[in-house]
Amino acid sequence: LNGPGAELIFPDFTFARADGTTVYLELFHRWHRSQLLPRLRHCIAHPELPLILGLDQSLCQGELKDLLATGALPAHRFFSFRDYPTVAKVRACLDGCRPAPDLFSAAPPPAAEPATGRGHP
Repeated sequence: LNGPGAELIFPDFTFARADGTTVYLELFHRWHRSQLLPRLRHCIAHPELPLILGLDQSLCQGELKDLLATGALPAHRFFSFRDYPTVAKVRACLDGCRPAPDLFSAAPPPAAEPATGRGHP
């Protein structure tokens, strides 16, 4: 993914949906502290960026906590975790992205297949 300036973002996980939408997840652990605020600001400035941020709880304090409290980054675009994120937290963010397909510049839905008149087993 393109980051600020000439920076590239290499997410930790890629989630592809059947409709062609792709959402990325980048995890920030304690040792990523220096990269987090610039990434968060980039995500706020580019709401179309299909990136969810997972934040180690130890990072969620001070300036970062204040910035997240403003709501500038919607709640379905980030979550906090301790040690490693749970499937439930990741899933909640992915599900939160579902109602607004244009939020992440989703590909158009596939064309519907013509009805055959036959039922499914």
